[in-house]
Amino acid sequence: TIQLNGNPVLPAAAAGFTPTVSIHAWTGSTAILDATNIQQPTVQASTAAGTYNLSYQVTADFGGGVFCTSTVDNSVVNVSANPALASAGPNQQLCFAAGPLVATLAGSSPGVGTGTWTQQSGPGTVTFSNANSPSSTATASLNGIYVLRWSVVNGACSSFSTVQIDYGTAPGTPNAGTDQDVCGVTTTLNGSTPTFETGTWSQVSGPGTTTFTPNANTRNATATATVAGTYVYRWRYTSGTCAATQDDMQVIYRIPPTVAGPADFTSCLNSPQTAAFDVNLSGTFGGGAGSARWVVVTGSGTFSSSTTATGNFDVTSPATDVYRPSAADFTAGSVVLRLESDDPTGACTSVNDPVTITFDRLPTANAGLDQSICTSST
Repeated sequence: TIQLNGNPVLPAAAAGFTPTVSIHAWTGSTAILDATNIQQPTVQASTAAGTYNLSYQVTADFGGGVFCTSTVDNSVVNVSANPALASAGPNQQLCFAAGPLVATLAGSSPGVGTGTWTQQSGPGTVTFSNANSPSSTATASLNGIYVLRWSVVNGACSSFSTVQIDYGTAPGTPNAGTDQDVCGVTTTLNGSTPTFETGTWSQVSGPGTTTFTPNANTRNATATATVAGTYVYRWRYTSGTCAATQDDMQVIYRIPPTVAGPADFTSCLNSPQTAAFDVNLSGTFGGGAGSARWVVVTGSGTFSSSTTATGNFDVTSPATDVYRPSAADFTAGSVVLRLESDDPTGACTSVNDPVTITFDRLPTANAGLDQSICTSST
């Protein structure tokens, strides 16, 4: 619907009286209006297409029984029929051994109004045999994907639709990149760059599923697997309905190793040390770690499992060992030991967790000399 706006201009107030509009009057083709005696009538939605002439006039009340009528202002209302909903037709996948690259379009009949084809996107330019014909041919200058728009306009009314056309030809040879061995479940792929083709990543095999970010059509997409393991990915070129080409690559996702030793703590020793004051150690390992051992970082003691500063690997978690501090450790006041994992196969490396052990001497109690006391004395 359209709302008209009569906009009268009244003279300035005079002699203490402000003039007001007393009558709004619309004349002419007033059958299209919902009212003829208001400033802003609405053209009714049921109005048929056509041209309608209207006139607007107002009468102002100046008080004291004085009324003045304005000159007539004429206006024209053009009502256009709304065109049928435009359709650009179905998307097309084509294959050309050589040029010219010609597609036949299938836009809807405009009915009322005029239809026009325009190019919205594409690697080259498109020439239309008749841009106003629904069945125009569209000739592209380069292979690739184009988006064309079919717009139908009738007066102020319009409708449009788009269609995607892939002017294909035999795609080139893709390269999925080298095989990868990674620590974790995320990696960046490195497929070759398409020229006119559409490249798409897909998972061929693997123990879980893979998400490609930002999307599977990005040559250097980030691939994130749900579980670790060996996956095969395919980088595939397509162009229209031509035969696709593809290349595969392998990614091995490894589980990172983990270790967790105890928090820093204090241990009490006699000086010189005795076996009773050896330090028991325990820490867990997991993930891709198959074993773990205790190692001296600072200190000169040894481990009971090896009698050296490097303990033996323990294949059962928690990994336990006994540290035998030296006299020098007691003098220094502390040592730093660490629990470290084995170096797993593949991209992941050994990890460790250090712990600081502070040594303190056990206190010595002295109750003084024995005494004999006579109860009758003071």
